[in-house]
Amino acid sequence: MKKIHLFALVVIVIVAFAITDFWLNYKGGSDPRRRETETVTQGVSPFSNMTQRIISKTDVLKGYRVIKRSRTQHLFEKVGFDPTDPVAIFYNLLEGENGEAMEIYEAHGALNQGNLTYFSIKQKFLTSAQDATATINEVSTYGHNSFFYNDINYPNTGFLVTQIGSNVYGFKYAKEPTGTFLRIKGAIDYLMREEV
Repeated sequence: MKKIHLFALVVIVIVAFAITDFWLNYKGGSDPRRRETETVTQGVSPFSNMTQRIISKTDVLKGYRVIKRSRTQHLFEKVGFDPTDPVAIFYNLLEGENGEAMEIYEAHGALNQGNLTYFSIKQKFLTSAQDATATINEVSTYGHNSFFYNDINYPNTGFLVTQIGSNVYGFKYAKEPTGTFLRIKGAIDYLMREEV
């Protein structure tokens, strides 16, 4: 076989592998990352709006409505995440019938990696709490894992982070009236039952 024929054969094999790889992984394959990217580029999020689901499926947040939902890189505007972190965070601003506000953050991590997502978020809070104005109080009584973030600059505001399944939720709420926290507990109980 001449060198030119051997070279042509090698090029054909490489091109065939490249086309097959492209077709399997990017066009017709079942790679969920590809479908997720396609969905996002079409303007539809692949992540469920769990806050709206709680409002529509239960009475625990009766009277509340989502007045703003946006993608963010922060939890409680305290702890930031890099765009390369494998966590998609959504901010939901809720308003009650009496004008009371509540903020719910949904941190969607990798499927079946909820513990890893939670501990990554907790580590970021621990690092940010080293400035002596904030502390972490791990309670583990809400969801699978949970902690309160206490900031002395916000004595009337509660911050609760909890892991349920693959997701981590952050609740920012006014400590008074205490009924607001009871609603949050009800939302956590619903999410635990649904295990979403």
